[in-house]
Amino acid sequence: MQTQVQRASEILSQITVPTVPEELLLLKEELNRKYPNTVTIANLISHNPELLVNFLTLVNTNITSEKNEIKDAKAAVNLLGLDEIYNIFLSSSITSVLAQSDLEKSILMHGAKAGLASAELSYWVYDISRSEAYMAALMQNIGAVYLSRQFQEEYEKIFNAQLSNPVSAYIREVELLEQATVLLAE
Repeated sequence: MQTQVQRASEILSQITVPTVPEELLLLKEELNRKYPNTVTIANLISHNPELLVNFLTLVNTNITSEKNEIKDAKAAVNLLGLDEIYNIFLSSSITSVLAQSDLEKSILMHGAKAGLASAELSYWVYDISRSEAYMAALMQNIGAVYLSRQFQEEYEKIFNAQLSNPVSAYIREVELLEQATVLLAE
């Protein structure tokens, strides 16, 4: 196990991580104020058109319990609450910034689908919001994204095999790559 942790550390040291969008940092700063300004929050979310589209797309899924379509950031802030807004904006930002290839998009899409299911199931879990459940499931494959960057050709087959045969594919992953996705996610 120690060898695998060292190997994970080596892999991570060779990978560049994209920077977090400035809007996300400014949003967190505004939310940490004693009295956050909802207009400022809506403006920050609306500042980057690509992030806004991804945010509104996610807001209008089952990640929220809102029945009517939300068409702008101001309506989202007013209807969903500040904690939910941050979790959803963070999730949509991560998805748009992190994926650099078709394989990475596929990996994150798998996490997003699991996130939508988790959001539905969060109703039965005490003290977990829909957006928190979504984010946890979205991030389940983050190690796979980084392994796909390191082992581009080999990893696509491994990831696809893990979707239908998780145990045997995990063993194959360790044999081929001398590494397991789960150690990179830690």
